[in-house]
Amino acid sequence: AFPRVLSTERPDLSCQALLNGKTIIMVENSPFVLIIPGLFFDFLKSPEDNYEKPLNASFTRILRILSFFITILTPAIYITIMTYNAEIIPDKLLMSLAIQRQGVPFPSVVSVLLLLTTFEILRESDIRMPNLMGSSIGIVGALVLGQAAVEAGIVSPITIIIVGISSVASLAFSSIELINSIRWWQLILIILASLFGFIGVVFGLIIMIAILVSQKS
Repeated sequence: AFPRVLSTERPDLSCQALLNGKTIIMVENSPFVLIIPGLFFDFLKSPEDNYEKPLNASFTRILRILSFFITILTPAIYITIMTYNAEIIPDKLLMSLAIQRQGVPFPSVVSVLLLLTTFEILRESDIRMPNLMGSSIGIVGALVLGQAAVEAGIVSPITIIIVGISSVASLAFSSIELINSIRWWQLILIILASLFGFIGVVFGLIIMIAILVSQKS
């Protein structure tokens, strides 16, 4: 479910891992070095943190941890509130959300999955394209597709906001292995939220934490 091997092309990160008592594996004809064991918090760190003041680096890592939970939980909590627990929303906000969802043919879970899939396709296109062209395609694609989806009545504006917050928070991570794990758990929690509401979200979090604390390298 979560990666246990950290791969890097940076020599300073490899040397730091050796000094911290870890093992690195160098393979012929490969530019990547494998660092084991790869702990969960190793994927939330950045090599640049070592060159900053401790207070600033600690604050940045707290932001990454917060981004991790925002990325995983935001779509699931939104689906739970809109499907099962609308009573916890203030009346004025609930009326506003109900007005926005008028004419939308799909339920909340379908709209969220559709937008998340679209964003992941845009992110993969951004990664594969050259740097100058990739950023432009990602920004323009997200703006144009989001605006077109709202005007066509396929999704509501609040769904665009929720998916946008979750997607932007996921950009705080650079490890492909961790991003893939986040994608899986995001999908699992969305499915559990659509079936069981808050109970499903809490149950999914308990399973995720149990898997994390029981992993061995």
